[in-house]
Amino acid sequence: MGNVDLEAKPGVHLTGTTVDLSTNDEAKTHFNLWSTLGMSYTVVGTPLTIGTYLAFGIGVGGSPVFFYGYIVATLFQIIICISLAEMAAVFPHSSGQVHWSTVLAPPRMARALGYWTGAFTTAAWFFWTIGTYLFNSQLLWATIIIANPDFVQHSYHVYLLYLATAIFAITLNVPLFKGFSFLLRTMAVFVNGGAVFVMAALLARTSEKRSASTVFVDFVDITGWDSKGFVFLLGLLPGITATNAFDSSTHLTDELPDPRKQVPQVMIGTSILGGLSGLPMVIVFLFCITNEENLFAPVGGQPIAQLFLDSIRSVPITLALMAVYVVVFFVGSASLTTTCSRVLWSLARERHLIMSPWLARTSSHELPANAIYFTAGVSSLVGLLCLGPTTALNAILGSAAICFFISYMIPISCLLANRQPLQKQRRYVNLGAAGPILNWISMAWMSLMSIVLLFPQYLPVASATMNYTSAVLGCVFILFGLNWVFYARKNYRS
Repeated sequence: MGNVDLEAKPGVHLTGTTVDLSTNDEAKTHFNLWSTLGMSYTVVGTPLTIGTYLAFGIGVGGSPVFFYGYIVATLFQIIICISLAEMAAVFPHSSGQVHWSTVLAPPRMARALGYWTGAFTTAAWFFWTIGTYLFNSQLLWATIIIANPDFVQHSYHVYLLYLATAIFAITLNVPLFKGFSFLLRTMAVFVNGGAVFVMAALLARTSEKRSASTVFVDFVDITGWDSKGFVFLLGLLPGITATNAFDSSTHLTDELPDPRKQVPQVMIGTSILGGLSGLPMVIVFLFCITNEENLFAPVGGQPIAQLFLDSIRSVPITLALMAVYVVVFFVGSASLTTTCSRVLWSLARERHLIMSPWLARTSSHELPANAIYFTAGVSSLVGLLCLGPTTALNAILGSAAICFFISYMIPISCLLANRQPLQKQRRYVNLGAAGPILNWISMAWMSLMSIVLLFPQYLPVASATMNYTSAVLGCVFILFGLNWVFYARKNYRS
């Protein structure tokens, strides 16, 4: 690896071999439209991943809240995505919303807003990566237990496969990256094909499906909250989590041939395709639940595995369905590592983080290898905290959603205050007069949900039902506050 020239002028794309990626054709061909779409779609994998959140909504309004909440969340999330896509079409940059905040903010506030947008973007992608590593480990162990019911699972077993997932992600992102890029081109087809397979198996094998009244009407609330409206808001987490992370493709800007056009295409395409393909899966999952109680203590800690075991009534078919999930989550873990490492890499080139000189270095193939190792390593350490009760995982997912929201709200609020930079340029996504309306809707939705996601789902509050999201977010403020004081205050280039 070469040394990093951190004294380069702002805007220059720094690498370990001092290659300017904005003019380097080899670097810009790491991804194309289809591999980027495959990566972004695998990051969310909505039609399959929505099944892993079934336990979240069982007592929080029941199936009606899960169903209608998914529709409401998806519609508002797509509006956010469209708002962001317009900025991506005008200001393509590998730091995504960090760059947009800096460009659109008032000059005296640009540096601070850019820094904190970067802080929340980094935290969001780390939390998302950690959650996916854990989900993958749980799915693997659930598959093992289904095949061998006598096996006794312990917490360290989960962590061992968690580490194996991290190592697999590094392997695909560094030594096998060329093959990984090709694999990603097929993933949108694989995810949707797998969803069709899962849907067909459940519909064919579930002997006693639930009634339409149970799925669409019967409100089930064991949360302890008095307001049904508030319970509905609490039940939106699955829909928000399954349709999020819209900025994943923006962080590949340096590695795409035509980012001004391709990044918005991937952003909007992923959100709409994911939202539409997820809806029939939600309906099938809800109709095919045969034992709700089992979902509270599912095999391997994964509700979807328990649903298959209860409804399919065939171990071989269940194992085949679980194999689809394991493949998607393995590739999804690698895709998240790709995106998170690009976030770190882009911010390191602007001296945002205390380890910027090391993180900004690239390998001989112009890959941000150090950022990839750091992503997997830190995620592996933080993963130790997720091996306790499900409240820890809920806090990680809730924190990821809020950090994403904050990182999106900052540039959108700057855009509402000053749309002139957009109006001066022709762009692939032009919202015209509808732009401010969609921006305000996005801001209202994200502000509301950022508050709701801080509340506990169940009352009275106990250690097992406490929402620790606020504590996690407090750690984010402290860590990046210290980073600002001891490093970024003097070194960060907005």
